[in-house]
Amino acid sequence: MALIKEPFKLYVRHLKSGDSYSAKFLLPDGTYSSGTALGTRNRRDAERIALAILADGKVPFALGVNFRSFTRGFFEWEGEWASRKRKRRKRISEGHCKRQAGNLENHLLPVLGNLKLEAIDENVIDELIDELIDELDEKGISARTINHSLVTLSHIMQTAMKKGLISMIPPIEKLGIQNIERGIITIQEFMELRSLTWKSEHARIATLIGCLTGLRQGEILGIKLKDIGPDFILLDGTWSTNERRSKETDKTGERGRFAPIPRFLREEIQNLMNTNPWQQPDSFLFYSTIAAKPVEHNLILREYYRALDQIGISVEERKARNIVFHSTRHFFLSLLLNGGMDPALIQKFSGHKTMQMVAHYTHMMI
Repeated sequence: MALIKEPFKLYVRHLKSGDSYSAKFLLPDGTYSSGTALGTRNRRDAERIALAILADGKVPFALGVNFRSFTRGFFEWEGEWASRKRKRRKRISEGHCKRQAGNLENHLLPVLGNLKLEAIDENVIDELIDELIDELDEKGISARTINHSLVTLSHIMQTAMKKGLISMIPPIEKLGIQNIERGIITIQEFMELRSLTWKSEHARIATLIGCLTGLRQGEILGIKLKDIGPDFILLDGTWSTNERRSKETDKTGERGRFAPIPRFLREEIQNLMNTNPWQQPDSFLFYSTIAAKPVEHNLILREYYRALDQIGISVEERKARNIVFHSTRHFFLSLLLNGGMDPALIQKFSGHKTMQMVAHYTHMMI
């Protein structure tokens, strides 16, 4: 006579945070599921929770679906996930997909790759976060990178849930990160940068454009000779440093924004135009040795940081003040605010979709 199998089996998992009960549930084929975390150290509570799961019909039922195999090609641009996002008019780009794929490859697969989807419970995610925190300390990855990787995992688990491969999505709690305000240079520091002798004219003029128009770095690199007017720059596209190609719209999906420029900056731009070896309307202002692409963004960054160091902003101070190239955009918008310009007009210059973002970018004291 065949033995009647128990509807679930309890067992204890030994974690860094302490012991905790999990349960394996009886499946229709007579086998037991992978473990489901019950979130308690008390056996009686564990039995009660397991019975509640059975009563609610939330027993994990998918078999043999491996995390690595399920996520193979998950974030490809023409794949199911990205195609569904585009179909629903969600903001998504190839660069976004590549970043998600990078998070998966570098931070999720090394820990979760050999697990079945239904085995990824709250305790497993706690172990994943512990592993990533170790990388934060040992390899210097940032807390934001960890949180971005957890968002990537959320996308994957949500899709697995929709496909019926897991019965519930485990809680995925991101790390707490102190919100550090983006730093900006002072007006005096800007004047020192302007009068400094730079090693790279590309970097010097790119910095001036950033500080005096508020254009983003990708927008600056995307400027073509045909976009330069007598007293303005027409933002008719951008250069994606991640995808390494021109795009017809800016970060918010807009195009055709005008950025007024002062006379002295127009003269500086003209001097750079005169040295351009390509001299075609579609040639990039910040030209490289290849006609179809601008100078590498890392060159601009390297020389910008070198210039900051030359005027007395050391690497340590720059990091403490949180000054990056994007700070030039904050500088420009703050100039407008401190000059008394109506925030609604500032929004037109910045290209932001909301006044909340304008407020985020402006600093009262510069």
